[in-house]
Amino acid sequence: MAATALGAPARRTWPIGVSRVDLVLVILLSMTAMATCLFNGKALSPQVYDTFNIYFQADPPRVISNMTERWSPWQNRTVAHPLFSITALSSVKALALLGLPPMQAIGLLLLIAAAVSAGGFHVAMRLMGLAPAAAAGFTLALLASAGFLHWYAFIETYAFSATGIVLMLIFTCSMRSLPRAGWIVASAASVAMLITNWGLGLAAAFFRLPFRQFLLVSGGAFLLVSAVSAVQMKLLHRAAFWLDPRIIAKEKTYAGPKMHAAGIEWRPFISARNALLMPGVVPSPQRDRMETEIGASTVVTNQFAPLGRWGVAGTVAAAAWLVLLAGGVAGTLADRQRRPIGLALGLFLASKILFHSVYGEITFLYAADIAAAALAFAALGWFSPYRKTVVGALVLFIVVGSIHNERQFLTAAKLSNQIALDKQHGRASGI
Repeated sequence: MAATALGAPARRTWPIGVSRVDLVLVILLSMTAMATCLFNGKALSPQVYDTFNIYFQADPPRVISNMTERWSPWQNRTVAHPLFSITALSSVKALALLGLPPMQAIGLLLLIAAAVSAGGFHVAMRLMGLAPAAAAGFTLALLASAGFLHWYAFIETYAFSATGIVLMLIFTCSMRSLPRAGWIVASAASVAMLITNWGLGLAAAFFRLPFRQFLLVSGGAFLLVSAVSAVQMKLLHRAAFWLDPRIIAKEKTYAGPKMHAAGIEWRPFISARNALLMPGVVPSPQRDRMETEIGASTVVTNQFAPLGRWGVAGTVAAAAWLVLLAGGVAGTLADRQRRPIGLALGLFLASKILFHSVYGEITFLYAADIAAAALAFAALGWFSPYRKTVVGALVLFIVVGSIHNERQFLTAAKLSNQIALDKQHGRASGI
């Protein structure tokens, strides 16, 4: 091994620029993420997955059908989730060749998503320039977030779409030059599971690359997703092209003004507040009967929770979350070299908050897609003049936020289990 000028052996680094210490941290963080996901998954009754809308209006029957049945009648959600069906279905079928039943295969895929997200996020933080301990700290904050604790343990599309965000963060946050082909694949991965997540792929390429490279990367990602989408159309029942205008037009059903006209409660300010805060911290959920696009349903919701339902711990964790985000603003302004990272992440977060102020009934449904990007943005506070304040808020969020958010998840799981039981006996609304 080569020696440094002082005669000490140089520390070997891996090709992407992280050390062997980081490899150990990635393994530990990934194992922690998987263990958390496995533990929380057991808190949910299998009956919760049999009907729609119970858990924050999630659609597990549709998602499970997409992941297990080529002829599923619900393969038409390709406008929102362009390549989810073909990716998830082929993965489940591949695991079936190893002898895994469908539901066990889906559970394993959730564990893999949790591990990849934790490990990939740590790598992204290291490539941004954070010290190993700081990178691990922000990764632990991701694992403590409400977005992670609630959605990586539940069978839906969001754990997988959030994993696409994390893969894009590796390229967004890296201070090293990474291959153009990698940029194309990462940009395609950002849009593959959820179309609005392409906002990060586009913003990152625009702010981090020369304009010509931005066009090549974004065009390449478009062609890659389009090619796979064309194959998906041929193989799967009712799957449409990912930008089919006829399918896109139907999404107005979920727009706030349209829902409000149909008698569904919609408050854009509350939705924007939730999109900002709830990826990090949530108030106590409650059982409620809500009007939805498919009629009245008994659901678990936190959409209109007043400030009093956040509790002392939730308020403290939410304050720490806001301080972390403010640190990201300070870091973006203070560090010129990393400012393009902050601009890309900030634009993506702003677009998500704005979009979900007018789209969707329960905003928390989309929290996992925002949590990782928000914490990557917050990590820029490490390079601001307020590093000590950021570190204090980070520690506070990890300790208080993890306990508070886990309690809220277990409460949501308990309420969901009871609603599922009540539906079987006609004591709850919905299908």
